[in-house]
Amino acid sequence: MQVIRFAILLAAVFILVPADSEQREHLWQQSKKAAAWVMTACKRNPQTCKQANKAWSNFKDKGARSVAMLNEMIRLQVSTGNFLRFTEHSARPANPLTTQDKGTLRQADFFPKWRGHLPSIN
Repeated sequence: MQVIRFAILLAAVFILVPADSEQREHLWQQSKKAAAWVMTACKRNPQTCKQANKAWSNFKDKGARSVAMLNEMIRLQVSTGNFLRFTEHSARPANPLTTQDKGTLRQADFFPKWRGHLPSIN
């Protein structure tokens, strides 16, 4: 599969490269100018690069902390045997409603049948 992808990419490059040598030279010069412009972006705008580096560093730190927190949470859940186990508490409404809040609804209306049965916890 990788060979086919590479062949398609190579064919696209061959199709896009001009046949005329003068046009190829112009394309090469323009490509070099564009690459030089991209490579010197931080020389032209040091403040922007400084802010971008700070934002990237912050993003990486948040990602590392999130992964560590998720890892710890999964490890804790697996070690206690509660990983992906639903309890009766998880299927109840967050805030119990008073009779006045319920209006004409019955208790059974708050637990629709499509939720299925609660798994038994042994």
